[in-house]
Amino acid sequence: MSFEQDYIDLFLRKRSGHMAQYVYMYRPHIYEDIIKQDSYYPFKMESDLLIQLSHDLCKNFKNVKHVLEVGPGSETPILSKTVPFLRALNSHVESFIYTAVDSTREYAEQASKLVDQHLEGIQTQALEIDFLTSNAFEDIKKDIHPDDKKLMICFGQPIFANNNDGDIEKLLKNISHFLHEDDYILFGVDTNHDEALLESAYNTKSLHDLMLNAMHHLKCTLQLEDFNTEAFDFV
Repeated sequence: MSFEQDYIDLFLRKRSGHMAQYVYMYRPHIYEDIIKQDSYYPFKMESDLLIQLSHDLCKNFKNVKHVLEVGPGSETPILSKTVPFLRALNSHVESFIYTAVDSTREYAEQASKLVDQHLEGIQTQALEIDFLTSNAFEDIKKDIHPDDKKLMICFGQPIFANNNDGDIEKLLKNISHFLHEDDYILFGVDTNHDEALLESAYNTKSLHDLMLNAMHHLKCTLQLEDFNTEAFDFV
């Protein structure tokens, strides 16, 4: 699906929940501000859990040679989740390669760079991939020995929080084609059912501003001088 078609389908109401990859391409400070808010519990809870449980979790990931992180996010999540987890894994596994994969190259490269800066002895690389294309992870498999164990990590709900049901199914299918029976996957999901807590975390002006990033990206990419990115109401 083309960039233009994604927006056409959105405006014609043919599809919804498919614009996540464009939300993070503009004004990255907004997401950083959101995850620092006290009301945004998913980030703090997941970070705390990883810090507390990573060493015990990593005892299960024996002989892992390749760690693939899907949607590593911005600097704060990487330093709060990815780095502590990889540090724990590194104490149980002799050596492994860390690959940051994102639909936005800047995020993948930033994750790879930060891991390289904060952890010694871990080879890193960054890849830009559209997770929803058929066999999205095939190019990565070409560089991995078939017998090497893989661990896929997905912190911050990149699989479930930012996609509609159809896209979630596509992404899970791509993951299933990439991972073998003896490989591992570790991901977080918000299972909270407290409506007040959910409202305070997700239904905020800051998140509305984050969603509007897709409109700013459209305006900048196509150089639409008369396109008013602020003409969308927060409801």
